[in-house]
Amino acid sequence: MLRYIELKEKPREFLAVTSLTDEEFQVLLPTFEKCYELTSKPKPKPGKKKKQRAKGGWQTCQTFDY
Repeated sequence: MLRYIELKEKPREFLAVTSLTDEEFQVLLPTFEKCYELTSKPKPKPGKKKKQRAKGGWQTCQTFDY
């Protein structure tokens, strides 16, 4: 996986990968960060497990008569 920290130390490889110099990349980065934050899904809170089913879903089942 390519990492910015590693590539910024190698200007020729950075230019080959991004077609931008590091200075040009730094100008564009805030715009992309803002767009990424607006379009990405919020991360789940730590400690809460994802539910497999909706709460109370068994109550509508016709097979069992409770």
